[in-house]
Amino acid sequence: MFTRRAALMSAAAAIIALATPALAVELNLPRQKVDLVAPPFVHPHEQATKEGPRIMEFRLVIQEKKVVIDEKGTSFQAMTRAALDLKI
Repeated sequence: MFTRRAALMSAAAAIIALATPALAVELNLPRQKVDLVAPPFVHPHEQATKEGPRIMEFRLVIQEKKVVIDEKGTSFQAMTRAALDLKI
């Protein structure tokens, strides 16, 4: 008897088997470290480029903090971008 559990397990095994070779491939692309600039906090770039693909490396600091959303003091915990000392 072929159960739903057996079907799900075989589907999960098939997905893992198909994904494993893709995860093992190492990209031999050039790497470029960049600094984020003032809003919208992206790296300086051209709208269109003639360069090939590359890996862009940057540092983005995330901070968990309480955010107040109205004058009644309603708040929630949020993961937000930490304040950065950016050059404008």
